[in-house]
Amino acid sequence: MYTARMTPAEIDRETHEDITNVQSKLKYTQEDFRRMVLKATRFPVVMRYEQNTKRKNRWKVMLLAYSRQNTRGRTAVVFYSICESELGKFVYLPVPYLQRGLGKFRTLVFKPHYMSRYRERMGRQESGEALIDHLMTTTMTLELLFFPHADGRVTVIGTMDEGFCFGESYDHDNVVLIRTFVPRKMMFSDQREIFDLTHADREQEMHAHLERLKTMSARQLLDHARQQTPEARKLSAVPKDAKEFKRWMENAREIAPEIEMPDEE
Repeated sequence: MYTARMTPAEIDRETHEDITNVQSKLKYTQEDFRRMVLKATRFPVVMRYEQNTKRKNRWKVMLLAYSRQNTRGRTAVVFYSICESELGKFVYLPVPYLQRGLGKFRTLVFKPHYMSRYRERMGRQESGEALIDHLMTTTMTLELLFFPHADGRVTVIGTMDEGFCFGESYDHDNVVLIRTFVPRKMMFSDQREIFDLTHADREQEMHAHLERLKTMSARQLLDHARQQTPEARKLSAVPKDAKEFKRWMENAREIAPEIEMPDEE
């Protein structure tokens, strides 16, 4: 079972020991979802359900189709586990990590602080699991960039439609701890300018991805995903070299000092 005090290696192991159970049920559910999509008159079509696994983790699963062609291997799927703790709710989100091999995942861990900062800075009315459910839909546009340091630390910057998230990477990038969120409206003017210039690019990329989902076979989707190595991905809304990164992070810390807060927050 996931716990708030797990080490990165333990988190990675828990994900891979539990995910088979989640995927097994997903195979059966996808057939029900396929029938729902074929009968639908409005899109997108969304199905949500919960599952408790033998390892005592509670998972939430969302299936999403943008057209009648989005069935089976072309269905967008998000699944995540919520862990209750004395510090608040932690969310564990496995995402495919094909650089490790087929069927392998990287686990994104969203800390309670991230949820509270997102709610406060975006002016959301939801709280608790309703807020988490919304947040997990935003991760479909999330892209990560990794910045290693000389002392072995790896800073992670994520960009999405609404702004940036910040965290660290552990266990050879198998586990990413997401600490906090900074929306577009809080950025410095030069950061907003860069973000605005690249927002259209992200929208165009997302649209192209949805079009691929509509037309690609499951095998084509898998081959395409294998080609998307970290080096091939472009994140033009974040710094490109060490000098720019240092200046950029100094500005980011001024906006949100909690970017590097200790784990015992």
